Amino acid sequence: MNIHIDDSPAAIAAGCRTWPQQQQAAWIAAHNTETEFDDLLTDGAGRSWKPVTRYTVARVYTRLLAVADAEGLPPELSPATVRALISDAQTRGCRLSTIVGYVWALFRVGRVIGPDQDLGWLAAAGRRLQTEAERHTPRKSAVLKQVSAEQIWSLGIEMMTTGASAPAPWPWAAVQQFRDGLYLALGIVVPERRRALAALRCPAIDLPSQMVRFPAVDRKTATAADYPLPPALVPYLSTWINDILPSHGAEDGTFWIGKGGRPAGGPALYAAMRKVTSQKLGVSLSPHRLRDLAATFAIERIPEIPIAAQSVLDHRSADMTRRYQRTASQILAGRRYQTAVD
Repeated sequence: MNIHIDDSPAAIAAGCRTWPQQQQAAWIAAHNTETEFDDLLTDGAGRSWKPVTRYTVARVYTRLLAVADAEGLPPELSPATVRALISDAQTRGCRLSTIVGYVWALFRVGRVIGPDQDLGWLAAAGRRLQTEAERHTPRKSAVLKQVSAEQIWSLGIEMMTTGASAPAPWPWAAVQQFRDGLYLALGIVVPERRRALAALRCPAIDLPSQMVRFPAVDRKTATAADYPLPPALVPYLSTWINDILPSHGAEDGTFWIGKGGRPAGGPALYAAMRKVTSQKLGVSLSPHRLRDLAATFAIERIPEIPIAAQSVLDHRSADMTRRYQRTASQILAGRRYQTAVD
């Protein structure tokens, strides 16, 4: 997977171009100075910010300013503008854990653009939200212990095989079964986030080279990514793109379709995954859980390469990978115990 963030001075300046002039100047100066601002550009563990961190936290602050402008609030980091951003995020359906990330991103930006301001209120808000998120967020490990990446892959292949066996031009029930199986299989071997998977288009899939590309505009990290496709999946992709999609009048380039050939968006695919996994596996899985399963699988099968899951899933934080390592260790220990008992 190829990942690149433009960390040049021009790119840093472009990332804050909508900010008030004084804030722009402070941000640009901080990232172009090697001494004066060094203590501000490190996290609690003393590690320097990575380019993707700079890019991401700047985007969060840009969003705050846009929301503040829409609400008629001053363009600044304040309790009022943070509350407005949180309200906006909740309206857009963001999870509390995502909102916690926004708050800490704003805290980091605030330390740079206003090093003399008291941000204790923001840190306190971040801690409160983080505690609340941990209290109410379902444990991933409970789901991951009930189903494996291998099961999802096998189910996807089975569903595609059954769907393709229907006579052409394939009734909608067969097409839907093939589509949902393809989403499951692709989501395991190409563990992208839901937004990127839902935005996938046919031109992004190169069958001869067995590669798929996700453009930067569709990815959370705003970087393009290339994934290899397993040879076993290529024939199914070929059937989908070259036979099934044209027979159902799919629009040019559309990859995911609904009934009548209309494009299927993220909400429709989300609902479909919940339904099919509940029916077939007895566990309702969201598309994001496919990433969780892929991460756990990577760590369980190749523990000698700790960076494996972080690379596969493009995690920006090693802490996130360590959470999957703990889950994978628990699952592996449980399976070994069951084998010993049997």
